[in-house]
Amino acid sequence: MKGKFSASLLSLACASCATAGTSFGGQWVYRQECRFGHVATLELQQKGSEISGIWGDGTRVRGESGLLKGSIKGRRAQVRFCSESSDDADHTCPSYGNEDAHLERKGDTLVWYRGADVYVTLHPGGVDKTVPIDDSDCAVEGEKTGFTVN
Repeated sequence: MKGKFSASLLSLACASCATAGTSFGGQWVYRQECRFGHVATLELQQKGSEISGIWGDGTRVRGESGLLKGSIKGRRAQVRFCSESSDDADHTCPSYGNEDAHLERKGDTLVWYRGADVYVTLHPGGVDKTVPIDDSDCAVEGEKTGFTVN
């Protein structure tokens, strides 16, 4: 009896492990601190193969936010966005745009693509979560940045 119970628990644990890596739900965050800084956040809800949520993307100078929705196939979610800003009537909520954008689960991260190019790699966020700072494309010391220091 003990062996059957252990085997049942093991099979339940393995089943949840198989789906854990493909879940899109939760809070996802990208942080960059150099130059003007850059923060991107996604707060996603997943119901079956559908995804929805809120997004924010900006710097210390300017930013945007809004809603998103899409559909999931495997580790990839095709998404469409609308903005809370009234700058572009075609994309102001509730009018979702037709951007070529998708999200893809890669290990413990969520990669946000614009077209075929990686835009940012997001990490799980929330209370008691430390989000790594990505300053990988920041100018190195001595590199020309277009700014003059007197």
